Amino acid sequence: MFPALRHRNFRLFFLGQFVSLVGSWMQNTAQAWLVYRLTGDPLMLGLVAFVGQFPVFVLGFYAGFAVDHADHLRLVKRTQFLAMVQAALLALLTWGITSRSGTFSLSPWASASSTPSTCRRGRCSSASSCRPTCATTRSR
Repeated sequence: MFPALRHRNFRLFFLGQFVSLVGSWMQNTAQAWLVYRLTGDPLMLGLVAFVGQFPVFVLGFYAGFAVDHADHLRLVKRTQFLAMVQAALLALLTWGITSRSGTFSLSPWASASSTPSTCRRGRCSSASSCRPTCATTRSR
């Protein structure tokens, strides 16, 4: 169906990106739900979303330049690892607070500080530049 899927490396890359993006979408949904459940205020929900995206707006140009001059495979691996650590941290904070007290008491700022949007943006830039390398490498 898709000629690029004939290459083993590209199939692995495609599956890994699919799993990672679905996980990021689930984390974004859970984070928005958590902030709204904690505060009940749509303004706080919007503020947390803004705080999560602001570093991308400010540092996006410089990060793009850095990604172009870096080892793409190593960068993808590192950003994936950082996204995993951030997701685990948010999960542990949420689980620990709800299991101890039975109610939510996590500050929305703690949730905003664990937003992996900057990490995801770097991964997307480096991942898209890594695609030709994945498809041209011979699979063994």
